[in-house]
Amino acid sequence: MPKSTPDEVLAKMGEPTEVRNVAMVGASKSGKSCAVDCLGTQAGLVGEDKIGEALIAHVRQDERDKACTYKTNVNSMIPMEGLLVNVVDTPGHAEFSAEFNIAMPLVDGALVIVNGSEFIGGVLPNNRQMKDLVSWHVEPVLFCNKLDISLLVMQKSSDEIYAYLSSAVNAFNNTLDSCHAGGAPPT
Repeated sequence: MPKSTPDEVLAKMGEPTEVRNVAMVGASKSGKSCAVDCLGTQAGLVGEDKIGEALIAHVRQDERDKACTYKTNVNSMIPMEGLLVNVVDTPGHAEFSAEFNIAMPLVDGALVIVNGSEFIGGVLPNNRQMKDLVSWHVEPVLFCNKLDISLLVMQKSSDEIYAYLSSAVNAFNNTLDSCHAGGAPPT
């Protein structure tokens, strides 16, 4: 897809029904920034050969140096015809919870990214983040990332991959259920 011009993005901003604000949520090193690069490829902002290297979500030099998000940031892109997506990249570390909370009133959905090739013991976002998603009424969608590593690098069997994915889905659903049983939304 050809790269969108700033004028095209600005025009889409005037059409609220064609705009989605999506938070990228996940533990550190789960692949959130790589997922942003993949969306950037669909929008013509990142070459396919630069996915995982471009790290367009890392706007600060310290983030680029450590390949880690410290500050919540927004990348606006048109990854498919007619839809402007404001991708809100959030830090995965619990100590940056204030940065995470900044994004919650701004988004209408979240991609909860987990490493689908190494889901041992459940590496979901921290419970605070999941509770915040629920309390702000942000609809989360689970995205199991890095499955290519399971298939191509680690050459896991289909049973092993299924076990990892089942663990991820079950942990995600159980965490959401326990968060829904908890507190009221912020005021």
